[in-house]
Amino acid sequence: METITGFKKFTNAFYVYKFFKDFAFIYAVYVILFRLRGLSIFEVSILIAIWSAFIVLFEVPTGALADKYNRKHMMIIGMLFKAIGFGIWIFANSFSLFALGFLFCAVQITFCSGTQEALLYDNLKKFKKENQYEKISGKGHFYSSIAIGSSMFLGGFLGAYSFTLTLLLSSFAMVISIIPIFFFHEVKYRKTSTKEVKYIDYIKNAFKESASNKKLLNFLLYSMVIIAIVMSLDEFSQLFYEWVGLPIMFFGAAALVMMIFDAFGSRLAYKFNKRYSNQNMIYLLSIVASILLICSLFYNSFIMLIPFLLIFFFIAICRVLVESGIQKEIRTDQRATIMSINSLLVHLSAVFLAVFFGIVSELMSLRWGFAAFAFIILGFSIFSIFWNLKRKYKEAIKNKQ
Repeated sequence: METITGFKKFTNAFYVYKFFKDFAFIYAVYVILFRLRGLSIFEVSILIAIWSAFIVLFEVPTGALADKYNRKHMMIIGMLFKAIGFGIWIFANSFSLFALGFLFCAVQITFCSGTQEALLYDNLKKFKKENQYEKISGKGHFYSSIAIGSSMFLGGFLGAYSFTLTLLLSSFAMVISIIPIFFFHEVKYRKTSTKEVKYIDYIKNAFKESASNKKLLNFLLYSMVIIAIVMSLDEFSQLFYEWVGLPIMFFGAAALVMMIFDAFGSRLAYKFNKRYSNQNMIYLLSIVASILLICSLFYNSFIMLIPFLLIFFFIAICRVLVESGIQKEIRTDQRATIMSINSLLVHLSAVFLAVFFGIVSELMSLRWGFAAFAFIILGFSIFSIFWNLKRKYKEAIKNKQ
């Protein structure tokens, strides 16, 4: 009974953390904030590139720190940094101050990205519930998506009234998210050696394990291509809304619908995995997403919002399944480091994808920029399916011999 009660307390605390961590009203209007305070579109794009570069720079080292030291403390520090980052933007009126705020926000992402998933999995192992990872993680993504969608919807109205108030409330939500972290259990694991493992060895060993494990490598490549592209689609979604002629006042509503689709995709991922337990399924779902993106580009009409927003439902399912697949392939003492490597690859890819999107859109058109993303998703998914089938065929022949 005590174990069941402790498990429920932990999962409830995890859900509260996931909600408030992403309950930031400023998400809906931060680009408008930059523009109204004097930054050009080019400067805004450079800021986003710098944000991704900060994440790439800090991602793996902070993941290794989380594997070596206290994960709860890393998450608490991370959320404090994000609160400070939003606070800096209250007073920012120059490129450098906005970049400084992005630095603090990037530190939060790198401190928490691999750490929270590792801490979740190890807490579930403590309660002997690791087989529920997809369910708990998916439900956590559900609350996170609801938080993002609702805060963005309300953020549009708040931003129209006061950017200062929007940033203050966003910063306060980050502080609130620290409270449930204290209810997490810091799981102690046995070191693989009686000697202290050097900090850099965590990173080296994690990269070696990632490269030598074919299943793990497939999941990491999927994240680096598909997840990174969809993350970029999210960043450029406001450009799509403008292209189809959606009034700015409804941008927040569109973002909310997107997050609802994402939330339900995450929520249903574990059920989907039970019924269709096949690695190629993530590629088939990605093909569906690419077709939806192509369909959304036929006409610049409001109706094209439907296929565009549905993309996030299918990729949300894939994201949870890929995350679960990665967790099952790695050891406890390298869990946060490899999850951080995954995040690093995604954000590194996102930097180049953003530049690629900008070049294609500039030389051709915005429609072709989005179409290029669709063709990459489609090509990668088809190639991956045939590659996996070929590998399984070779393994079957080898087993018969």
